[in-house]
Amino acid sequence: MYLNVIKEESADFAKAVQQGLDSYNRASPYAQSITRDGGFYIALQDENGTYKGGWIVKQTADWAFLDLAYVDPDCRRSGWGFKALDLIETEAKSKGLKGIYTATVSFQAPEFYKKVGYKEIGRLKEYADNYDKVFLAKRF
Repeated sequence: MYLNVIKEESADFAKAVQQGLDSYNRASPYAQSITRDGGFYIALQDENGTYKGGWIVKQTADWAFLDLAYVDPDCRRSGWGFKALDLIETEAKSKGLKGIYTATVSFQAPEFYKKVGYKEIGRLKEYADNYDKVFLAKRF
C-alpha cells in the first residue's frame, strides 16, 4: 500500500472516494440522514435557449448547498439573481430543508446574499491574494 499524488482530474478516483464515503455514512446511525440526492439546477436562458446564467444546488443532509452561481454580465442587475434565489428557496422548502448555505469570494457577491437574508457564518481571510472566502447561510 502507498500514497500517490494524482495531478490530473480523475472521475474514476473521485467516484471511488465518494462511494467509499457514502458506504461509511450509510453504516452510521447519525449519517444515515446525509444524502447527496435531491439536488437541482436553475437555468437562465434567452429566447434562443442560450444559457445566460445558472445555479447548481446540492442537497447535503437537511440543507440546500448553493454550489455554483453565475449570471452573464449582460444580464446582471436585472433582478435575475433575486428571482433565482427565490426559486431556489421555494424548491428547498418544498423538500422540507432547513435552509440554504453557500460560499463566495469577497469581490463576488457577499453583499448580494446579505440583501436577501443570508448571514455570514464564516470567513477565510486571504483565500486568494487579498480576497476572502465568505460563507453564508439562510435558515427558513
